[in-house]
Amino acid sequence: MFAYSTRVTVTPTLPDDIRSAAQPATSGRSRAATVVGGSSLLIVGIVLAALNLRPAVTSLAAVLAEVRDSLGVSAVWVSAVTAVPTVCFGFAGLVAPMLSRRFGPLRVVGFALGLLGLGLALRVLDGPAVLLGGTLAACSSIAVANVLIPVVVKESFPGRLGFVMGVYSAALSAGGAAAAAFTAPLERWVGGWRVAVGLWAVLAVTALVVWAVARRRAQPLEEAALAHDALEQAAPGHPAATATAAATATAATVATATAAATTATSATAAIQATTPDPAAASTTAAAGSSRSLFRSPLAWAVTGFFGIQSLVAYTWMGWLPEILRDVAGVDPTTAGVMLGALMVIGVPAALIIPPLVTRRRAQSGWAVAMTATSLLGVLGLLFAPTLSPVLWVVLLGVGMGGLFPLALTFITLRSRTVADTAGLSAMAQSLGYLIAAVGPFGVGMLHGWTGGWTASLLLVLTAMTIQLLFGYLAGRPRYV
Repeated sequence: MFAYSTRVTVTPTLPDDIRSAAQPATSGRSRAATVVGGSSLLIVGIVLAALNLRPAVTSLAAVLAEVRDSLGVSAVWVSAVTAVPTVCFGFAGLVAPMLSRRFGPLRVVGFALGLLGLGLALRVLDGPAVLLGGTLAACSSIAVANVLIPVVVKESFPGRLGFVMGVYSAALSAGGAAAAAFTAPLERWVGGWRVAVGLWAVLAVTALVVWAVARRRAQPLEEAALAHDALEQAAPGHPAATATAAATATAATVATATAAATTATSATAAIQATTPDPAAASTTAAAGSSRSLFRSPLAWAVTGFFGIQSLVAYTWMGWLPEILRDVAGVDPTTAGVMLGALMVIGVPAALIIPPLVTRRRAQSGWAVAMTATSLLGVLGLLFAPTLSPVLWVVLLGVGMGGLFPLALTFITLRSRTVADTAGLSAMAQSLGYLIAAVGPFGVGMLHGWTGGWTASLLLVLTAMTIQLLFGYLAGRPRYV
């Protein structure tokens, strides 16, 4: 299917001198691509980065009708621009693990934030082609960050995985909500959609500055591990020579590397603590298995669940204001605010759900219950849109707000090692977002062909029914 392998092999040893200075070697980790140091500033950087991973989509959706009228574009172009984010997330996410192995995840995420700000600023400067190109650049950057930030979280905060993933997911929802709610009012205040949409680049620049400072503090850890990886690759069959060379390369950073080794032990202990079969987990970690995730039914279940919940989420982010205007008679400003409310509702769910589900052995019930809640909202929009549009949006928000952090948490819970997490994150997000692209594009095209929203909403309803099955399978206590 792809030339890219979704399995990221992690060589589970540190240099011999580092081991003796710290503690016995631990299995399951030492690849430079994922060795970073956890800190409070890094949590702030993660939050600010997450705040930037949705405004590129929701800010445009809030004023999509104005953009369409201003540029004089066709229904096909509008459908394409709403599908661009998920297509980018799918294809650009494939290169994230390779970039991470080469440069380290902190540096790659920082570069992505810089490109994101540039794309957001440039896309409002000219016509349809520039807007599409800037959106491609921005969403490609978001794709890379989408894949790597969960890896950074698992590596840097193994003892606080549920908390940090909850904060990250909440910030994702909050950023999307803010852009959805405030872009339409900004458009009125500044007198045009271009400035209102382009101003979100300032948030990306702010995140880049904080991330750069956090990365500078963690840089010695990454550089020590990168040097070790380079030496391993240069002499893969000579571990003793590798260890000697690594000792020379890292002599000035023994204390820092010792901290990395201590963090490694904490990560391994945290993974083993949540593993029903510790012996099997240890064996897998030590072996650094390179089995393709494409052969794992559970990996496909996680990917399908991630992909369909993303399909539904990006359909709402791209089209909900338009749907509310047409089927429920909501005015443009209120429709944007309601999209913002949809995102805001997900903030408490994102904070609460990851810590709760990580304490339970199985999560199938959570997946089914939250999908069913969203289904009620779709049925309301389909059969009684004017009865209570606020209630339908609340139901959609409660379900959607819980499903996304659950999908992210599945990536960490269904994997034993950091290598498995990186591979499953790449597979689930890359292929999942390609699946998701069907939603915004299909909904837009069906609306163009039929002139109404019934067929589009039936498409979403069908997708969510399939999501129930994937959620049940992905929630069972197994490992890829």
